[in-house]
Amino acid sequence: MIDADGVRLSARFPQKNLPLFQIERLQTMWIDLLIQLIFLCVIVYIPGYLMTRALGIGGARAICFAPLLSLAGYYITAMVLVNLSIASSWLGIVVPFCLASLLLFLLRTKRSADANLCVLSFDCKTLCLYVAMGSVLTFFVYVMSLDSAASFLQQYDNYSHVSQIRTFLDSGYFAEPSLMSYPSLWHCLGALAADFWGGYVTVAANAVNIFILALVFPVSLFGLFRALFGSDKTQLRISALLVGVFTAFPWGFVSFGPLYPLLLGNALLLAVISVLVEYALSSSLCEFFRGVVLFVVGCVVLAVSHPSSIFAGIVLAFPFLCSCIYRRCSCGNGRKHIAMLFVAVFLAGLGLLWLACYMSAAFSSVVSFNWPSFASKAETLVRIGSFYLLRYGAPQLMVAVVVFIGVGASLYSRRYRWTLVSLLATMVMYFSTVATEGTIKHVLTGFWYTDSFRIAALVAIAAMPIASIGLNAIWKFACKVSTVVRGGITLDQRGIAYMGAGLSLIFLCGVFLPSFTVPSDINVVTAFGALSGSVRAENSLKVNDRAFDLEEIKFANKVKEITGDAKVQNYPYDGSLYAYALCGLNVTERQWGGYLGDVDADRHVVRTELNECGSNVDVRNALLNEDIEYVMILDIDRMRNYATESGSTDGFYYADYLDGSWSGLESMEDGLPGFETVLSDGDMRLYRVVR
Repeated sequence: MIDADGVRLSARFPQKNLPLFQIERLQTMWIDLLIQLIFLCVIVYIPGYLMTRALGIGGARAICFAPLLSLAGYYITAMVLVNLSIASSWLGIVVPFCLASLLLFLLRTKRSADANLCVLSFDCKTLCLYVAMGSVLTFFVYVMSLDSAASFLQQYDNYSHVSQIRTFLDSGYFAEPSLMSYPSLWHCLGALAADFWGGYVTVAANAVNIFILALVFPVSLFGLFRALFGSDKTQLRISALLVGVFTAFPWGFVSFGPLYPLLLGNALLLAVISVLVEYALSSSLCEFFRGVVLFVVGCVVLAVSHPSSIFAGIVLAFPFLCSCIYRRCSCGNGRKHIAMLFVAVFLAGLGLLWLACYMSAAFSSVVSFNWPSFASKAETLVRIGSFYLLRYGAPQLMVAVVVFIGVGASLYSRRYRWTLVSLLATMVMYFSTVATEGTIKHVLTGFWYTDSFRIAALVAIAAMPIASIGLNAIWKFACKVSTVVRGGITLDQRGIAYMGAGLSLIFLCGVFLPSFTVPSDINVVTAFGALSGSVRAENSLKVNDRAFDLEEIKFANKVKEITGDAKVQNYPYDGSLYAYALCGLNVTERQWGGYLGDVDADRHVVRTELNECGSNVDVRNALLNEDIEYVMILDIDRMRNYATESGSTDGFYYADYLDGSWSGLESMEDGLPGFETVLSDGDMRLYRVVR
């Protein structure tokens, strides 16, 4: 690995002795994953809980807000060490925050009797329902779709994700040096888990994703619902059914992209919004100050998770902030006009801030990126109405019914009307990116690359509180109907339990119904049927001509034993761009060709004329300048066909393929002058450059 100054990091700091990706250990890797998952749960929630208690926050709120403090502590520690050029390990990052949180907690308990860690309140019991729901769904939707603990999604963004984890492990630096760098909190967690229990980066990546899906997201969602509906215990219990029912979030981010950093950012965003709802209208100055501290820390965490989460927070929370300003400023007679003025000033300022960010150079490459619209205006309205939000999937009719019942119920409650504005705003954004083109589309959705998958997640998040209100309305209606049917006699506890179980079963079956076939061989695709099939197919490590499969991983391990740290020229479209992350192989091409415009002349010559090494002086000089000693090809008998067959460049294994940019590598074959065959296995080759 080379740093910004061109100095090999391993010359300064010894690299960690990371194991090769051992195919023989695929089954036992599940144990590794479980241990890493437990590790993440412990280091994120226990110290964070102690720290929130030290701030004077108790009960279930302390659990919900715990990740904000602990993750901020770990990442800031890692960033400080990077800027001090101090290579570290998980111990050097985790232990200082753990000790500090324990010390502050003990100091707090000496001054206050409010430190009972074993209080089993209604909140804690209800929180367990959310975690149970999230864990069960994560197991069946995500874990069961993996053919091994090390399976990983070989789509566009993941070459960066898994390579970044490996880079953190190799260098001993677990963060980027600046908050303005690419957000890497997700990568930091993956590196901490991998460093704690072995260096298999894809196992650690899965552990982090399971941690987010099964714990962080459900706990954060509970925190949001508790802040909104804290006085309604029945609604809080019923709302546990909503954990994971929207395919657009969180599942869309593990089936497309993959968008793992944004998955973490949006899961934590729920906790940050719950801080706003919990403390914004507090009459206690002390409580308000606690809220400010948590909110600022939460914004830092969102920034290092994914900056677009902050813009998502603006979209989702601005109606609530408007309502807070109005309520704060309209106390007393004759002050409503003044309150409206303050709201108007706030909205104007927010709009100017949005436009300033949109026009700034820092966001220019993001907001100018365009995902083309793919549906007509009428079709988009149908998609919104049926919650058919993911581009590839199916409608969620049961979810749509519950949401629109919630819309009707919310209209009768002034307290929750702001959630309708949030939902409407996200739906307008979704309509804009799916059905339109132009400046308005980029202004509204540019901070998300105008990507419909990311905007669909916002619609899902905005719909969650309204769906909760809808479920509660259905429950109240069912209770009234049962009372009328029973001649005015209300249900006893057993009857309530039976009716609740029945309604829950109907709802869950309607949501999670798998795809099925009816007579005449008609395939009916459901939302979660399509999702599970997609996750299963795209995470597979089985033999796949266009991916980095088990046979190729085994070959890359042999190559690593031969080449050591020598630089190896590779052809990324055969899956070898993952060889660094999984096998530690020092390959030159660790991404697809989307950034070929940035390469220098030597890199261009190698990619386009490598096969002429024996007769072309420019090629030999380029190989010498680039210090390339070996060439590895994993699909030598098939890659030329892939490069020319119709439509092949549309597949995600051929992201940003530029015709003619790889002709030198695509023309490699045995016996070419200037190369010596070192390793051969099927259609996989390792050549040594003859100097």
